[in-house]
Amino acid sequence: MINNNKININNNIVNNNRTNINNSKNMIILIYTNIIIIINFIKIKINIINNIISIINIIINLINNLIILLLYLLLLLMLLLILILLLILLILLPLLMLLILLKLSLLKYVGSIYRCVCMMFYRFNQITIMMIGKFKITLTFCLLTIFFGSQLKCVKAGIPFFPSNVTIRITNRFDMRYLAVQCKDKHNDLGVQQLNVGQTFSFSFLPDIFFPQTLYFCHFVWLEGDHYFDIYVEKRDTYCKGDSCSWDIFANGPCRMISGHRQCFGWNPPAVEERLPLQESNNTLYV
Repeated sequence: MINNNKININNNIVNNNRTNINNSKNMIILIYTNIIIIINFIKIKINIINNIISIINIIINLINNLIILLLYLLLLLMLLLILILLLILLILLPLLMLLILLKLSLLKYVGSIYRCVCMMFYRFNQITIMMIGKFKITLTFCLLTIFFGSQLKCVKAGIPFFPSNVTIRITNRFDMRYLAVQCKDKHNDLGVQQLNVGQTFSFSFLPDIFFPQTLYFCHFVWLEGDHYFDIYVEKRDTYCKGDSCSWDIFANGPCRMISGHRQCFGWNPPAVEERLPLQESNNTLYV
């Protein structure tokens, strides 16, 4: 009986030892497996990091290429701008200067003044050779000739030698009718004026000297009518020689005296009146 117990105990010990060994083996295998898993995980992370680094390098290269491309584009734009500026300086600027000179109203006097100056120097050379002592008299005479000749030419053309105001006069010539008048240009509104029969409304302004584009228009309203009329057009009226800017308003249209003869105009056509609110380039505004 005792021997059997001993045998059982020994068997139990052996079995326990075997179990412990198996458990140790399993533990070792599990640890090894975990280590392999960890190593593989680390490898995967390293590969991901390497891929991210590669992507970052690619992005950096793309950015560098884009920067280089932008620098080339900026260089090309600068070259184009330089070429355009040179083109403007060589071609467009002289053309613009020529157009401005052609628009100058003072260009009328350049020819006569230039001829007079040339004649002055020509006379000066002749007189210097013949009689040096008369130089001052000749020069003074030529300068007086330039001044009074230009003044006479301006007066004949209806243009003052020095800039001066233009005065517009508007008189109600209706029979027993009040006349409401409102005159404007692009920048100024003179307000509504109520004119009795025979009453006159006047206003003054300084026209544009270099670019003759000044334009005043008026809105005329009475019991039976409602019309517009361009009361002053600089290219038409210039500086209002005589009484050319004194207007008598009748039902059929405005009239004025030119060289002793009455000259009458029709009202602005309806198409022009409808265009007034939309078109400001001609210095007009809607009343």
